[in-house]
Amino acid sequence: MNKQYLMGLALALGTPTAMAGDNSPTYTQCMDNASSTVAMSGCIQAETQLQDAQLNRVYKQLLAKLEAAPRSARALRYSRTSSASPANSSRSALASRW
Repeated sequence: MNKQYLMGLALALGTPTAMAGDNSPTYTQCMDNASSTVAMSGCIQAETQLQDAQLNRVYKQLLAKLEAAPRSARALRYSRTSSASPANSSRSALASRW
């Protein structure tokens, strides 16, 4: 399967959906205390950096899981072909690729 498809599927199923209420308490407090648009802009910038760091952390964890999955599937496939008879080993190896 397509790696991007699997990544998107795992992301959609494995992570909670972000909602407007998912802002940090620091952001909410900052916005409540902001008295100008410039101050609100600072709150938004700080929250964006915080959320971006969290997104990057989750993305790296998900990517590590997705990269580990093909290795285990590949190892299983090679263990099956190595047990084939020597006469059919090249045919079995070829067939397992498809």
